[in-house]
Amino acid sequence: MIQINNKENCCGCRACTEICFYHAINMEIDEEGFYYPKVDSTKCIDCGLCDSVCPIMNGGLKKLDKNFPEGYVCWAKDKILRFNSASGGIFGVLATLVINNNGVVYGAAFDEKMKLRVVKASNIEELQPILKSKYLQCNNEMAFKNIKKDLQEGKNVLYMSSPCNVKALKNYLRKKYDNLLTMDFICHGVPSQLLFDLNKSYLERKYNGVMLSYDFRDKLSKKPSPKKNRITFLRDKNTIEVSGLYLQDVFHCLFETFNILRPSCYVCRFAKPQRESDITVGDFHNINRYMPNINRFDGVSMMLVNTDLGNKFINATRNELFLKEFEVNLLISENECLAKPTRRKNVRNIIFKELNDFGFEYIAQKYVLTTSNKLKILYYNLPNWLRRILKQIVLR
Repeated sequence: MIQINNKENCCGCRACTEICFYHAINMEIDEEGFYYPKVDSTKCIDCGLCDSVCPIMNGGLKKLDKNFPEGYVCWAKDKILRFNSASGGIFGVLATLVINNNGVVYGAAFDEKMKLRVVKASNIEELQPILKSKYLQCNNEMAFKNIKKDLQEGKNVLYMSSPCNVKALKNYLRKKYDNLLTMDFICHGVPSQLLFDLNKSYLERKYNGVMLSYDFRDKLSKKPSPKKNRITFLRDKNTIEVSGLYLQDVFHCLFETFNILRPSCYVCRFAKPQRESDITVGDFHNINRYMPNINRFDGVSMMLVNTDLGNKFINATRNELFLKEFEVNLLISENECLAKPTRRKNVRNIIFKELNDFGFEYIAQKYVLTTSNKLKILYYNLPNWLRRILKQIVLR
């Protein structure tokens, strides 16, 4: 019988609830908006299945294959696909291959109420909402069951998620499927849907409209930072768009400063070079240190190929990708969450306590809409040449 006595020991993957034949486990929300399993002892027969699929209790670490991982910098050659995707668009290229070969793709997308859920794409149109980055925890309810059904029916399946969820799916399946390709992303941790909902309500009041979409990575603007969002609202039957740096948005800013993550994220067992997935992708923001002529704002990915299956799919899409080999240790140095979890700051628990005591607008004013952040916004919106001069002055 699964029991969570320490919240750091649950990543909220729902594998335990999905595997229980007796529906004895429910997910209950805590004061921070995160879900944890709760066992109904009147239904539980203590079979142990829930314990056996938990990715944290049964995480372990794969032994590093002498041939893997392989490191790359990469991006999709298709400019439209790359523009409509997170980072360099690698997931979109592989997802298109799977769909075009009797396959389906599972990944995270917002529903009509802006709730993040795992959805299935059976065609290219259905794939589009999955392509972009979403910086909050995704609801996996029924996802593992649906994936297993598709696998058993012989469909090729691509599952894209966080490293803990990939491990959870593999534990849930309890056998290897040759028609399953898994991808994970270099994860810094996840905030809760509750925090996103509070931010949504706050913005809807501010802009007097109903939020229709939230793009965490706005590629329409190529400067001053890739950490720019674009939000669409419906107001009086008209749509309006608001774009700005993450520093101007409460939820986005608190995420980028890593102050609202799930407790398990700060002790993540999966922030290691040994990956459970076949392919790992992430941002390569500092690519200009190594390839100065690349426009990083178009989207550039770093990638680890972790298995023979992953290598097979990358080879099958080489004509659609720009690929350049990079040392894995170099990639780790450029993205620490390939090697260790995000560091937990002392202010994290204070923010959640003050949120419950004083409300969202209090948190917004105290931690985000500050004079310091306003000065940073002013700096980032200066022309590049002026920012370079200011940097030189500060470094003297």
